[in-house]
Amino acid sequence: MITLANLAPLLIAGCSPSTEPPIQKPLELEAPAANLIIITVDTLRRDAVGRFSDNSDTPFIDWFLESSVSLDKHRSCSDWTYASMLCVLGGRSPIDMGFVPIIDGIPQDLDESVDLLPEWLSDAGFSTALASASPIINPDRQTTRGFDSVFHENGLSGTDLLGGAVT
Repeated sequence: MITLANLAPLLIAGCSPSTEPPIQKPLELEAPAANLIIITVDTLRRDAVGRFSDNSDTPFIDWFLESSVSLDKHRSCSDWTYASMLCVLGGRSPIDMGFVPIIDGIPQDLDESVDLLPEWLSDAGFSTALASASPIINPDRQTTRGFDSVFHENGLSGTDLLGGAVT
């Protein structure tokens, strides 16, 4: 099963500046991947994760990253949560998806014509699920399309979110 666990938006890999060019070689796995799990955490800095610093306050995240293929050099296309998550879910910039941020009000909903990652995965035969406590990644914003199952409750803690999603 492909699971996108959204504890709140921003990919775990973080957004610290780097002068290194992106790695261009393709990823080679010994066996086809059976699961894709994306964990996002809003306002989590890269240097707050033990894997990338001497910090040891993130043992689960560190274990998860060590036992998985992870995007350690991932960069977001935006520093704004909603736009950043649209990049992750849509595979392109929000402007290319017809999304224009609204500064002094509620952001617009995503247009239904925009294809999203869970729709692509479903089309490829994968099962998909989402656990989200985000007001942005929720059914009302059109950002959960394509998931086979969605557990969404705004504002839950990570522990409560995972507990609710498992039951």
